[in-house]
Amino acid sequence: MNTDYLSEPIFLVLLAGLLSSSYLSINAKNQTGSERTNTLVTSALAFSLTGILTSAVTYAIYNSMISKGYSSLCSSNGFISCADVIGDPSFNTLLSLPWGLIGISGFGLLLYLVLSIRMDPHARWVSNHLDYSWYASIVGMIIVGFLIIVELVFVDGAPHICAYCTVAHLSMIGFLVSAHNLREHKANDDW
Repeated sequence: MNTDYLSEPIFLVLLAGLLSSSYLSINAKNQTGSERTNTLVTSALAFSLTGILTSAVTYAIYNSMISKGYSSLCSSNGFISCADVIGDPSFNTLLSLPWGLIGISGFGLLLYLVLSIRMDPHARWVSNHLDYSWYASIVGMIIVGFLIIVELVFVDGAPHICAYCTVAHLSMIGFLVSAHNLREHKANDDW
């Protein structure tokens, strides 16, 4: 198994973002009231920022693969192979948009929704933003499911897993959990 990505500082920073976001989400279970609200919102913000940064790295890998045919950010052989996944011309775009740009846009929307809640947690539109966050993360999960199937079944030489893509996928899952917990927390009038 190729573990070159584990020595990449960029990957380690993204992994740290994922782990700290998860810690915040888990830690919120021991809190109540506005303290829990703030921790859950911070967790959702951290997941969305991790997703944006990870998507930006996958976009950089995509650009490198298109222009040079390789990327120094990821391995290109073995089961864990970002280059084989992101570099596959049959599956590296949707409607001519690279998945990295789609990820940046999607996580950017989630960041906007949660940041607006953070700025004014008692506004009357907060419930709507929580619902929009939940629905957007459901759409994100459908995309994640599709991309995992592509990695495991359809890319040339499948199965392959992209380590950076996996961090983005886990960021989406974490955001979904945070959005769910925020909606439940708001519904319990313990906001």
